Amino acid sequence: MLRMATQKFQVTYSPVEDRVMVLMVQEDDTELAFAMTRRLVRQLWPGLGRIVRQASELVQQEAKAQVAASPAPAPARVDPRVAVARAKEKVKEELADGDPARAAKPGETPPPLTQEGPSVKPARARRIYLTRKLQMVDKDERMKIVVLSDGKTTLRLPFSPHQILAFADGLKQVVQRADWDLKLDSEWEQAASAESTRELAIDITAESPSRYRH
Repeated sequence: MLRMATQKFQVTYSPVEDRVMVLMVQEDDTELAFAMTRRLVRQLWPGLGRIVRQASELVQQEAKAQVAASPAPAPARVDPRVAVARAKEKVKEELADGDPARAAKPGETPPPLTQEGPSVKPARARRIYLTRKLQMVDKDERMKIVVLSDGKTTLRLPFSPHQILAFADGLKQVVQRADWDLKLDSEWEQAASAESTRELAIDITAESPSRYRH
């Protein structure tokens, strides 16, 4: 079983495999890619919506606590929605890992990649695993543990509320570009309106996913 910190992760889409890829980098610079099918993402999304709402509430509470603990004169009130947006941007910047194309802020043009520039890195060795089981369970009152497994190799990732928001936001963006015809916003609205006493946890097992689209 692999256990990793989540300072470095990225969510991308591979049009060749028609998969969403969750990428992590090990200490030896090997890149692990856990591939998720359309079917798995569709199963994940409603439950992830509930967890995202919980994470948003925690981020808002932290922002309010920071304001309350600030010395006089008290700063201007922090809008919780602004705090959530700032948290997402902060995590994205931390996850950029020196890549100017990913680190560029909205409206900015990333610096070009050149053969002599410091941004040029050797290609990483990549190990790809087809995700057959995905879990997201409580570690404590704030943290979640995300478990990705292909049946043989299992990866455990601790996610803070800020990282949960960044993960969900990245997943939504790449799915929209994947042309999977998933109405993600409406599914979250349905999950929010439904009365449910289910624990805020996710436990999904894919049914023998084939090589291409589900």
